[in-house]
Amino acid sequence: MAVSLWKEVIPAIEIFLSKARSIPKIRFLKQPSTSASLEVDDESADLIHIDAAHDYANVSADISAWWPKLRRGGVMLLHDTRSFPNDVGRAFSEFPAKKAEILEHHGLGALFKD
Repeated sequence: MAVSLWKEVIPAIEIFLSKARSIPKIRFLKQPSTSASLEVDDESADLIHIDAAHDYANVSADISAWWPKLRRGGVMLLHDTRSFPNDVGRAFSEFPAKKAEILEHHGLGALFKD
């Protein structure tokens, strides 16, 4: 599961999906992140990568909306924890879960669901 606002990646995703139609667990939900989360069953995802809006309120809302979708043992990745330390980084740091972070480049935070 990937959550992104980058309109530039939509054509690439559509090409990927056209080639991956035989993979039953891939779905492309072209809608706002928190709305898209309502289309996904709770505890159905092993990995969720969020790279959407970068302001604190939206990042916090994305984490809250998508966290229930993770299975136990799943991982949520948050991109740009270092590029936006007061927003993405803060939401990542404040969320009560086991975590790890790659500090290089723009920063990638990982939240682990026990």
